[in-house]
Amino acid sequence: MTMSGQNKKRYYHHRVYQQVLKDWYGSERGRSEMLAYCPDVVGVDGLVDSILGNIVTEDQLNLFKLRDSWEKIAGIQLAKVCNPVSIKDGVIQVEVNHPAWIRELQGPLISKRLIKNINNLFGENYCTGFRFVPAGRNV
Repeated sequence: MTMSGQNKKRYYHHRVYQQVLKDWYGSERGRSEMLAYCPDVVGVDGLVDSILGNIVTEDQLNLFKLRDSWEKIAGIQLAKVCNPVSIKDGVIQVEVNHPAWIRELQGPLISKRLIKNINNLFGENYCTGFRFVPAGRNV
């Protein structure tokens, strides 16, 4: 593996700074002083968040989180027949694989339970309602 010109330059400067600090402070303190000038270590999760933050909107990130938690939110039986596909202005669009389930899901008991579970996950008043659509027809 060969180094690019920029990397060679950076490596050279690093070695010069390291030698100067070693000569000035001694080897042990010189090493700790060198570490003080190095950038902080960033975890992979922080790096991914910073990259995705520039590409993906907050609603899309929330949709990923909602999909990951959907079985817990909706229950095993409902999760098998429906799936959230988008979020816009607090309304979650849910794709349903059979029209008979749309009617069932629009009932007040299930809708209120789903809204409560989603708001527990995302915060108060995040979800205001649903739009149920047959599978393959989401807009």
